[in-house]
Amino acid sequence: MKKIYGRSLKRALALSVALVMSLTPALAATTVESRLVCGQTAHSHTDSCYKNVEVKELTCSDPSHSHTHSDDCYVNDWTLDCSIPEGGGSVHTHDDRCYTDIDVLTCGESESEGHSHDSGCYTTEVETTETLTCSETEGPDVLDEEGNVATPGHTHGSGCYEVTETTKEVLSCSESESAGHSHSDSCYESQKQLTCSTSDLPAHAHGEGCYKANPTLVCGQTESPHSDGCYTTKVTEEKVLDCTTTEHVHTSDCYATSGKNEDGSDWNLAQELKDALANDKEVTLILNGATLNYNEVTGETSIRVTDGKELTIADGEYVKGGTITNDDAAGKRVITVISGGKVNLTGDVTITGGKGTGGGGVYVGKDSEFNMSNGSISNNNAIKDSNGGGVLVENGGKFTMTGGTISNNNTTQDGGGVAVGNGGKFEMEGGTISNNTANSEDWSNEGKTNEEPTGQGGGVYVSEDGTFTMSGTANISNNHAGEGGGIFVKGVFTMTQGTVDGNIAHLGEGGGIYIQSNKTENLVSGGSITNNETYTTEDLGGGGIYVENDSRAVTIEVANDEEGGIWHVSDASYQALIDLCVDICRRNGIQMLYYTGDAKGNLTTHKMFSDTECPGFYLESKLLDIANAVNTQLKNS
Repeated sequence: MKKIYGRSLKRALALSVALVMSLTPALAATTVESRLVCGQTAHSHTDSCYKNVEVKELTCSDPSHSHTHSDDCYVNDWTLDCSIPEGGGSVHTHDDRCYTDIDVLTCGESESEGHSHDSGCYTTEVETTETLTCSETEGPDVLDEEGNVATPGHTHGSGCYEVTETTKEVLSCSESESAGHSHSDSCYESQKQLTCSTSDLPAHAHGEGCYKANPTLVCGQTESPHSDGCYTTKVTEEKVLDCTTTEHVHTSDCYATSGKNEDGSDWNLAQELKDALANDKEVTLILNGATLNYNEVTGETSIRVTDGKELTIADGEYVKGGTITNDDAAGKRVITVISGGKVNLTGDVTITGGKGTGGGGVYVGKDSEFNMSNGSISNNNAIKDSNGGGVLVENGGKFTMTGGTISNNNTTQDGGGVAVGNGGKFEMEGGTISNNTANSEDWSNEGKTNEEPTGQGGGVYVSEDGTFTMSGTANISNNHAGEGGGIFVKGVFTMTQGTVDGNIAHLGEGGGIYIQSNKTENLVSGGSITNNETYTTEDLGGGGIYVENDSRAVTIEVANDEEGGIWHVSDASYQALIDLCVDICRRNGIQMLYYTGDAKGNLTTHKMFSDTECPGFYLESKLLDIANAVNTQLKNS
């Protein structure tokens, strides 16, 4: 009975679990995507769109088909076809009897009677002339002192002039005078005119052109042309297009983020994304190169991924990339990830135009993740004196970067590209952080003992309780800040690989990296730190790395030229280590190195503080020699 009871209990429990699960449906996964509006089908010709060219090859062996008439099959009979008789001399030559003398007018003038002008060719004209005969001068009335007319004025009238008339004869004839012309013998020239009706022909002998051919077939064979059956179709390697579909490559212009449904209702990608993030567990966003302005449509401050939801921003099948922006002058960031949310940026999509308080483009908060393997976070701004022009990760959030670009972001405070706040973690294994700026002009607490540049960490800023790990192909380059042009660290920073290059600290120290931390986990053990600069003229510099902490400690990693054994290092590395120690001492006012074999000296080893064999037998045996060599150079300088 107990066994039976036990089985019944297990079945009851299984049924109970099944009922509970059926009452709690799992959230679905969905994809929201910009819609194709070009009305065309994407098509590129492939091998299947072509066919091989076929040719016909003569394979006939029938002898009756082996003859085709040629010129050799004919004999020509020639027939005279010329109208000119043959002769030994000229048939007819013109002589004087063939011509008649005629007179030809050659003077070039026409006969006329001539013309001389007479009285009828003239017209009488009368010309009138007026001559002033008055002795008075024209002028107005002259008045006396009382305004009376003392002397009357004068204006010339008709009586002041004498009129004279003169007549003259004017030629009005349109003809010119001439003597006239009558043709005489001198106006003619005698010429001969051919009046013979017989042609003047030379002697003629018939040639090839005087005969025509009359061919006669004499070969005795019958011409029988080949038919279709005489040929075999052969497929060649040459190909021709045999496709009825037109080639078309979709571009971003082929897609839209809003429009009309078939039923006439409106649709909008931003609203679809908002609804999906509210109702579904996993959401994939595909832009196909289009631009999504989320805030403009939804009224939301940003795309919010919360409560364990996951958003993947991916490329489309035909068109890569796209843009997510927040074109709000009042200031809104683009993406907010909190409360266990997760975002994966895998497509070549640009996140831009954000103006957020803490994280201009992206904010990653409590227990949330942002994984960036592609795309770009660019041209965002942290406003209201907050950190993280491009990204702010804090409060248990994690930002992982394996690819893509974070560039041209700005903040008036710290972390032009990325700010790692308290409780935040940033792991950078690849990608590039470049051309970002953390305030490179202003000072905080100016004039006081704790004065320092306002902007720290042009590329990355790490707060006291933040962690930043740099490895792989990570690249931090050409960033700008007041201090810590590339990286500014107050928390934990480890660098095993990667590149820090071309960054600038405009006001303080640390062109490439500024470490202001006592944390023992800080370690730079690999990678490249090159071409960084600090413009400070009053502080301590540190173009590549500047380290500031309570014990003023600098950790130096030296590469071995053999693995295991005594961990030997090359002579070049050994000398470079001595030169670097000399430079560090000079920069930091250390007058002498002391190696005591324990932590009491100012030249120590890793094994004095941790359970490790570092730096290995070879370098450990050379530490006293290194101290002496450094002190010799310090003394001589």
